[in-house]
Amino acid sequence: MTRHTRLHEGVHQRLVVDVPLNDDAVARNASDQPSLLLRVLGLDGPSPRVPAGLWHVSCCSVLQLIQDAIKFPDLIHVAPGIDVTNDPLLQGRLFSYLDTQLSRLGSPNFSELPINRPLAPVHNNQRDAHMRSTINKGKASYYPNSVGGGCPMTAHESAGGYVSYPAPVEGPKVRARTDAFRDYFSQATLFWKSLSAPEQDHLVAACRFELGKVGSTVIRQRMLGLFAHVDATLAQRVTAGIGVAVPAAGDNPRPGVAPAADKPTVERSAALSMEHTAKDSIKSRKVVVLAADGVRTAAVLAVKEALVARGAVVEVIGPWLGTLTGANGGQLAVDRSLLTVASVMYDAVFVPGGQAAVDALWGQGDARHFVAEAYKHGKAIGA
Repeated sequence: MTRHTRLHEGVHQRLVVDVPLNDDAVARNASDQPSLLLRVLGLDGPSPRVPAGLWHVSCCSVLQLIQDAIKFPDLIHVAPGIDVTNDPLLQGRLFSYLDTQLSRLGSPNFSELPINRPLAPVHNNQRDAHMRSTINKGKASYYPNSVGGGCPMTAHESAGGYVSYPAPVEGPKVRARTDAFRDYFSQATLFWKSLSAPEQDHLVAACRFELGKVGSTVIRQRMLGLFAHVDATLAQRVTAGIGVAVPAAGDNPRPGVAPAADKPTVERSAALSMEHTAKDSIKSRKVVVLAADGVRTAAVLAVKEALVARGAVVEVIGPWLGTLTGANGGQLAVDRSLLTVASVMYDAVFVPGGQAAVDALWGQGDARHFVAEAYKHGKAIGA
């Protein structure tokens, strides 16, 4: 169930924000101002000393804010006390997102388009050109100038201008990586070992599916060799479905480096498996009732009432929109038609009784595929 759907259904999401703040950063941001992250997103919120909480925002606004943060990740989103990373790879992303907008829309004025425009106004010194709709005041868009009273100019820190944080730097700067960057398999091994048996089955099937589309036996075998460095069992299970053997150990040297033997390692992590997620509640889970004419409406209403009382979201899916006629002549409202939904959008499926309804659904390929797909994904099915 997506965050958009959860918010749309009125289920608020708790977002915990952990922002390391030093004394200088806190001093720059008075305690009566919103937290740094909420300032970035344009929301009112608690002070920087309380950066976590429950956001009561509409689904439209929160998605807009997330989109804005993705589309405009430049310095207009850097609040005082936070600076751009020194990591060159992450710095490159700042340019990459901006370049993507320029490439897709063909103009530096992409923030002028209503669908792209962020909630927080964007002020710049661009003038005219493609997609520009803002009518700017003033005679000059450059500095220094003698025709606009010196404006625009760089804002001082006292006027809210951005100031780079003076972080102390010591030691030589080198272009190098530690050996930890060349350990290519430890994380993958941890992930594989942490999965439950059904999850491992899904992963093996996915590997067979992807490698099954590779025509070159050499490449398929090379990939099996990489799987063998992750886990020998994983490689053996994948090989059964792609027609090539796992390379012999002597012909398959491990790329990179092995993890240091003197450092502690984690064999399994419960956090990496969905098997260990919350199971004591169905709150916010989406349950679909698959029905047709002749359904036992009393059974549907009883199950729906019980599920909704426990916080689930229940939708009736039928061959068409409108209403269904029950076995006893009652009417049942349909929320969505089979043509517009898929089982991946739901957490569980309920097929109520009523011989005529069951026969009608059995005769529809979409309905049979819906249930079969849910079954393959290990979802709860009631009938």
